Amino acid sequence: MKRRVSIKMAAMSAVALAASAVAGPSAAMLDVPFYNYTYFSDATYTTVVGYEIGTCFNGQAAVQQMVGTGSAYVIQERAGVCRGDLTIYE
Repeated sequence: MKRRVSIKMAAMSAVALAASAVAGPSAAMLDVPFYNYTYFSDATYTTVVGYEIGTCFNGQAAVQQMVGTGSAYVIQERAGVCRGDLTIYE
């Protein structure tokens, strides 16, 4: 006995399959970069006055509490990536 599948049921199945592929593990495992920041006193970039260290928190990029002071003269360098619950340092 052959089973007939209605067009509506086939379309609903295709939509459910496509939605699960989009929201699957690959979407949750995107690399989110995080950065370290070094702050300098002036445009010569010779005297460090503060820094922040990048990290991951609940899968999102974040920085730890600033040490010293911030300034307009900053160097931002990529420190790693957050991949799900993992912190991967570079």
